[in-house]
Amino acid sequence: MLLDELDNYVTNELGVTLKEYRYINIGGKMVYVEGQKGIVNLTKDEISFKVHKKTCTIKGSDLYIKYYDNNTAVICGSVVSVVVL
Repeated sequence: MLLDELDNYVTNELGVTLKEYRYINIGGKMVYVEGQKGIVNLTKDEISFKVHKKTCTIKGSDLYIKYYDNNTAVICGSVVSVVVL
């Protein structure tokens, strides 16, 4: 219920739904990405995923994929930035 209310608010304010994709940066040590549709780029300094019609790029050092399935990914390492364009 809370996620639905938050999704409605974000959709009305920003025109983006949380149901397309979301990511959580956890203390600069881990990034959880939900709604990813495949890997675009994979190096130890940058990992990118296709999310909806955009690309989610995680930059940092010693990055690696700890978990990956058809919708979700967990990236670990020293995370400097997460950008969706």
